[in-house]
Amino acid sequence: MSQKASVWAVAAVVALLGGGCGLEAIPFVTCGPGNCAGCCSSEGVCLGGTDSSACGFGGDLCGACSPHQACLSQACSMDGSQVWILQPVSAVIADTNNGSTWDDLGGAAPDPYVVIAGARTPEASDTWTPSWNTGFELTTTALFEGVPVQVMDSDAFSHDSITPSGFIQLTEADFAAGGKRYENWGGVVSIDFVLQKKP
Repeated sequence: MSQKASVWAVAAVVALLGGGCGLEAIPFVTCGPGNCAGCCSSEGVCLGGTDSSACGFGGDLCGACSPHQACLSQACSMDGSQVWILQPVSAVIADTNNGSTWDDLGGAAPDPYVVIAGARTPEASDTWTPSWNTGFELTTTALFEGVPVQVMDSDAFSHDSITPSGFIQLTEADFAAGGKRYENWGGVVSIDFVLQKKP
């Protein structure tokens, strides 16, 4: 086909689409603030914006919430009712109890256990480096406000305090990090807590 014939063929198609058959070009609409109350996916699709994997509003680009967050009212934030498992995992206990041995019977090392909000771990026998595998279910709100915690030494006739009674109070940074460490707390050199989101 000659160049002149090609030009006439294109012109004929344009005329046909433009009005000969009553068809009109449909403009391409991009997802954005003007047409999306939720959020826009990377493909330009308007989504509800209420899913943790695609959260947002006002036609902004959808975003994924961090693992410790939820999508609430189309924004990533902490859910106060979310249940977490708080677990003391390990600690280092001072060599002496203010200069005295921790236990008079069965050796000098203590038998530490942790009390959290009235519940307790099993004791770790005769050790300065205890570990535990017991977790406690607590809500985000409770952990933000502060939960009573104390490390104790189990003895045959009485239970001695390794630490004074205190509170474990977490920040959003602690939730993001998945736990918290406390150091130089009474007779505890260090103690590590881990957090796991309950499904």
